[in-house]
Amino acid sequence: MLIADRVTGYEEWEERVLAGETGALLDRILSAPGVNLAAEPVCVTALVACRSRRGTLPGTTEIRACGARLQALVTVIQPVIIVALGLCTGKALVRSGIAEPAIDGRDYDVFRGIPVRTTCHPAEALWGVPKEVNRIKRILYQDWKAISAHYFALKTTR
Repeated sequence: MLIADRVTGYEEWEERVLAGETGALLDRILSAPGVNLAAEPVCVTALVACRSRRGTLPGTTEIRACGARLQALVTVIQPVIIVALGLCTGKALVRSGIAEPAIDGRDYDVFRGIPVRTTCHPAEALWGVPKEVNRIKRILYQDWKAISAHYFALKTTR
């Protein structure tokens, strides 16, 4: 399960989260060598299900308003792993109580026993600070290889 921070105007118009170039990049990441998640079932959603009028990152009130919807979705889908796309999303999942923060040296936060991993949002690799884009792409690839390995290890034990 992938969780982005919010729905953009274009994504709202397309009626799907991570549409357009960002979605195309995510597709390439999921099918990259060493990741190989393209054939796996993936649910993509957002912390906040509707676009804010400001077009900015979601605030605490918006996140709380959609928190029950997100918790219910995770409960119904029971994903093997949750990937928070972007630091805003990772922090919001912990602050809102949806995820418990990583403790005791764990690399992953936890939601009802489901590991929650935070990585860069794919949009950062497309429209981030120009001199940081290549570094972000490398981070994304390394993170997704680790996420994939963790996913397949957990999937075989289920």
